[in-house]
Amino acid sequence: MIHSVTANKDSFKTVTFTEGLNLIVADRSQNAGTTDSRNGLGKSTLFYIIDFCLGADATRNSILPQEYLPDWEFTIDIDLRNRRVKVTRAVDDSDVIRVEGNIEGLPIPPDSQTDDAAIYSVETWRALLGWVFFDIPLPGDEAAVSMMPTFRRLIAYFIRKTYDDPLLPIKVPSVDELAIAYLLGLNWEYLSQLDPLNKSAKEAQTIRTAAKIDLKKWDKSEASLRSECRALETDLERIRTALEHFDVIPGYEEIEKSVNEMTKKLHWLRNQIINSQSRLDTTTRQLNHARAALLPVEELYAECGLVFPDAVKETLENVKRFHEEVTGSRRVILEREVRYLTQALSELKARALKLSQERAEAMKALESGHALGEYTVLNQRYAEKEKELQMKKVCLAHLAEAKQQLEHVKESKSEVGDAAKDEFESLRHVWNESETFFRTLTGKFYRTPGSLNIQLLADPRKYGFKFDPRVESDLSEGIKKIKVFAFDLTLFHQQRVCEHPIDFLIHDSKIYDSTDPRQVANALIEADRISRELGGQYICAINSDKLNEEEFKAILPPERSEGFIKLRLSDESDATKLLGISFGRETEVPVAVPPPAEGADAETASGQQQDSVTRDA
Repeated sequence: MIHSVTANKDSFKTVTFTEGLNLIVADRSQNAGTTDSRNGLGKSTLFYIIDFCLGADATRNSILPQEYLPDWEFTIDIDLRNRRVKVTRAVDDSDVIRVEGNIEGLPIPPDSQTDDAAIYSVETWRALLGWVFFDIPLPGDEAAVSMMPTFRRLIAYFIRKTYDDPLLPIKVPSVDELAIAYLLGLNWEYLSQLDPLNKSAKEAQTIRTAAKIDLKKWDKSEASLRSECRALETDLERIRTALEHFDVIPGYEEIEKSVNEMTKKLHWLRNQIINSQSRLDTTTRQLNHARAALLPVEELYAECGLVFPDAVKETLENVKRFHEEVTGSRRVILEREVRYLTQALSELKARALKLSQERAEAMKALESGHALGEYTVLNQRYAEKEKELQMKKVCLAHLAEAKQQLEHVKESKSEVGDAAKDEFESLRHVWNESETFFRTLTGKFYRTPGSLNIQLLADPRKYGFKFDPRVESDLSEGIKKIKVFAFDLTLFHQQRVCEHPIDFLIHDSKIYDSTDPRQVANALIEADRISRELGGQYICAINSDKLNEEEFKAILPPERSEGFIKLRLSDESDATKLLGISFGRETEVPVAVPPPAEGADAETASGQQQDSVTRDA
């Protein structure tokens, strides 16, 4: 239980709390305009101070900024498992928590000790408060602690910062199922077991996504990539065998060069042989034609029965002699040409045969080994193909690993889910009590009671818990706030069922915004009754106009509500605010003002030329 909140400055309004309902009332002075609000009086600041002393983060943007509150220290008088202590934390030295009073028997010793106080670091203090209020295991049991919600995640439901959604007490992107399950006494270990499985699934999905990016880069499917890997393995085996039997010949390049030269020369010789053979054939034909004699014309005509006269015969003899004289010289020339060509052709063939034999010997040498450069190139080719194969094998391995991991996660989740279903059913009396409490409490406000609807989800589509508090139509802002109120009171009540020592619940005045005055009065009465039954306290802020509504007074008369009021704050002066001061940075914003109208007050017009922003508390 929180007994009081004090500060080391006389201007601070000390507030004392008791069991049951404790009201912090914000008044508005009679001189306040219709647009003035009660913001800046210190209602929210008081609750931030309590949270600050319970280990809340202290940042530059905190509601207790160091630059405006130098030398300020706040102290809460509070029970820690039947040990009444005073907890002090300084705004400008927020890393240190000073605890005065009886701390004997607390399982976590202070980080240091002075004559009159135990000194805790913020981290150690949070760990201690987790055990004090929620039975969170001590830091020594790391395995158990790592699976559980932290103190700061749990205390957020008892010092709420936001009031739009009962499942979101602070501004976070998603519902903290683990914290709610723990506070309701459900089988929260189920979620802790799912957490590493979800992380494993996320890792597998990341690996699979990266592998699929590689597949897309190579423009391959998984099946075609496997085929390509098999082809690469075959190529590598062939190259590996070639490298094992690779014989490097000294001067391989010179031999290879000479073979190329011989090949060119051999091609030239073969062309010469073909040309020479063609010339020889032509010349031989010409020689044979030249050797041919005139046809025996006389005998031919005789056979035909014709007889040449002697004069004709003499002429034929003359023709024969002339022909022999003419063709005789040509035959000599052609015979000489035939002999020359025959000899040249023979020499060309001999040279070609010799060159061919030399080239064959060189080729045989080249075939028996390889050049060093070729060996280097072959080695480089092997390394490149091996690197490519390894990259593609890694991609396939990642795909297989991701698939196997996701299948394992799916099977493990199914096993965990089946066990969770059995345990959840065995805890039916626990969550039934929560649902009954919520339904009964909301039934005091509306004809149709609300429903809490606690479900365990354990199927492939969703694993976890589903909490769905409903109160009639949730469209009304007032109904939404009553739903938050009822949910928080349900959690508060359930701590006794779970035997968690937390015994206070704190609400800001925001929870009663837009809420019917009668419902506000009923809520305060129920909060007082429930907190007293639990031996705890309900602390809330409220604006005085709610208390002054006739509908409110009809249910909670002034003489009764006055007994719940522990502190009144107003905007009448700094002295009537929580801290007793105004703090903030004066910011003057020049505003263009038209010339004052005729007869207007010059001082008034002058005062409109600047705007000042001041933070009050």
